[in-house]
Amino acid sequence: EQEEAERLLCRGMEGFPNDRDLQTAGCQAIVALATGHESWQTRLGQADACQRVNGMLRRWPQDYATQLAGLYALNALL
Repeated sequence: EQEEAERLLCRGMEGFPNDRDLQTAGCQAIVALATGHESWQTRLGQADACQRVNGMLRRWPQDYATQLAGLYALNALL
């Protein structure tokens, strides 16, 4: 059985919490999938994308690029 894309994305972010580049890329993927797509917003929300992004924001509070990527991702999930 193939894992759903949103779960795979969130599992990758959860599995490598200290990889800033991976976390930022995960946020960029969330933006690309969720912007303007209510069904993807729902799917990503159910896969705990908000928690993954929140963890990233807390991990690097002083990194502007990381914070911006996280905020864009959270905005896309609204």
